Amino acid sequence: MTLVTPDTELTLSYHDQRAVVSPWGASLRRYFFIDESGQDIDIVWGYSGGTHKRGGQGDVLIPFPGRIGDGRYSFDGQRFQLECNDKEGPNAIHGFVRSLPWQAQDVHAHKVTFEIRLDAETYAGRGYPFSLAISVMYDLSLNVTHRERPRHLCVTRRAIAQSILRWITRFPQWSCIPEMPLPTRHEPRLPSNQ
Repeated sequence: MTLVTPDTELTLSYHDQRAVVSPWGASLRRYFFIDESGQDIDIVWGYSGGTHKRGGQGDVLIPFPGRIGDGRYSFDGQRFQLECNDKEGPNAIHGFVRSLPWQAQDVHAHKVTFEIRLDAETYAGRGYPFSLAISVMYDLSLNVTHRERPRHLCVTRRAIAQSILRWITRFPQWSCIPEMPLPTRHEPRLPSNQ
C-alpha cells in the first residue's frame, strides 16, 4: 500500500483535458485543457501540494457541507455535539473526510475512484455516531464522445449511510443524486446550481 500524504496527486488525462486529483480528501486540485498552442487553460483554478490550498478549495465536504452552529444538532430526538473546528467561530465545518487519506480504486489514465468508510464507533466520540461508506469518481470521458462535447468532467459521488441519509438530505446545498456531471465550455469558472 502506498503512503498517502497531503501532497499525493494523480493526473488524469483524456485527449486535451487534464484533471489533478488527490487521494488526500478525494480532492479536485485542478481541471484544465491544453489549447492548440500547448498552453494550459484552467477550467477549475487549482493548486498543487497540500500546503498551497486556500480554504476548502477542491474539498469533498462530507458528511456535512457548511457550518453547523456551535457544532450542535439533533437527530431522531437525540442531541449531538460535533467538534468545533471552524477558525472563524464556534462551529463544526465541512465534515471529516477532506483531511483523511482515501483508497484509490479503479485507477486509469482518464478516471479514478476514491473510497473511504467512516465507522460509527470511531466517530461517535466526535459527535457523529453513524457509519458511512463514500466513493467519489473523477472521470474525464464518462458518457461523452470527444466530438460531441470537447470538455467534460464528471464527478460521481455515492454515499451509503446507516440511518443518517435522511439528515444529510435536509441540507439544500447537498445533493444525494448518484451522479452530478459538471459540463464546461472553455469557461474559466465552474457553473453550479447545486
